[in-house]
Amino acid sequence: MTGNPGASCDTTISPRGGFFAGSAKAAFGLFLMTAAFMLTKTGRDALYFQRDGFLQLPKAYLGIAILAGPAAAVALTLMRRFGPPRARVAATLGMAVAQILFFAVARPGGEWWMTLFFVLVPLCYGVLLAQAWLLAAELLETAPRDLLARLYSTLGASSMLGGLAGAALARAIGDYIEARALLAFGAIALAGSAAAMAVAQRRVDPGLSLARPEVAPPPAGGRYPPLKEMLGVLRHRYPLLLALVGIFGSITGVLIEFQFYWSVADPASTPRDNVALFANFYLLLNGAAFLVQILGMPPLQRRVGVWGSLLVLPGALIGGAAVAAVSASAFARAGLRIAESGLKSSIHRVNWEQAYLPLERSARAMTKLLVDGVAARVGEGAAAGILLFWLSGFDPGAAGSQSTRWIIYTLIGAAMVWLALTLKLAPDLHSFSREEARPDIPLPDG
Repeated sequence: MTGNPGASCDTTISPRGGFFAGSAKAAFGLFLMTAAFMLTKTGRDALYFQRDGFLQLPKAYLGIAILAGPAAAVALTLMRRFGPPRARVAATLGMAVAQILFFAVARPGGEWWMTLFFVLVPLCYGVLLAQAWLLAAELLETAPRDLLARLYSTLGASSMLGGLAGAALARAIGDYIEARALLAFGAIALAGSAAAMAVAQRRVDPGLSLARPEVAPPPAGGRYPPLKEMLGVLRHRYPLLLALVGIFGSITGVLIEFQFYWSVADPASTPRDNVALFANFYLLLNGAAFLVQILGMPPLQRRVGVWGSLLVLPGALIGGAAVAAVSASAFARAGLRIAESGLKSSIHRVNWEQAYLPLERSARAMTKLLVDGVAARVGEGAAAGILLFWLSGFDPGAAGSQSTRWIIYTLIGAAMVWLALTLKLAPDLHSFSREEARPDIPLPDG
């Protein structure tokens, strides 16, 4: 057996032991990264919504929709030029540095640089989490089937536990530090995540490469076809339905998040009040998602399958929105937001990824890019445009439950269309072999 001279300890590791060692390091990196995400989101929200930031939310949503494509293009360019390992570590450290810079200039309210930071957090962390999960996929590419589900489950649990830890830490220290200090704590956790991934790449990959003699070479080219050819995929019924589901699901998600922020934002609150509010919220959200993922999702999918599981989120949102429409309370709207985020990360995302499996392999990547990369952004942009139009004639003196009731009715309508479109996916999903569906493999919620 030969090995990397700089990583002699890996040369004696068995292939199965190498999979465990690699996944453990990747899991720790994911844990720290999701903890950093929760710390950063809590600090961002506590500052942004202290004053008038909620009035800038539609602009932030529009910025997210517009910049999502360029952010992904930058990430792909870095990976092609420097390779995934270097790009992964460099991007993570770059975001940590950016957070330190924002920590130095962060102020309460919705000034343009705070709106920019509000936009950058989901965009950058979405790319970073995708790259971290790509590392896991590289390490486990040839793992035996009996190990694959177990190791991916460990990775998924580590990611969710990181979110819980980040929210719990923000709540524990929020009474003793400034809200903007959470950005610095998030940067420290990101630096730790970069270090963990660097160790995984350097010390585990050489050992694992010895267990990959059957890996096929990558296809020639490796680039996506022209946009016109990609859009041609939408001429077929199933990819078109997936794209429409992506659009209306995104519209629903943006409206739910906006009505939640609108109901809890208090311009007179202090940053520490907001830290406690959002830390408690994210703690509850991540805890609920973790419990549903571990206890509820596997038996649910065994009973109703992928298609039935895809009906859970839109159905629950219709019911929750109807309750919020009747009560119009901040508690009901917060509950709707918890249901949306918790069910999306614990049940919906895993089954949504499996909804692409009935497609031919040649069309799967193009369809996923169009649906998750284009259609979802179209939905977010449409929702942002609706909100911007409403705010252009908004009278702050008329703020109250009645002034935003139309948002609840609109998201109910969007969720009903989403549910109806998902029902039309039934023939294709029912004809797909259940053996290929993997409810025991949590996938990242980007």
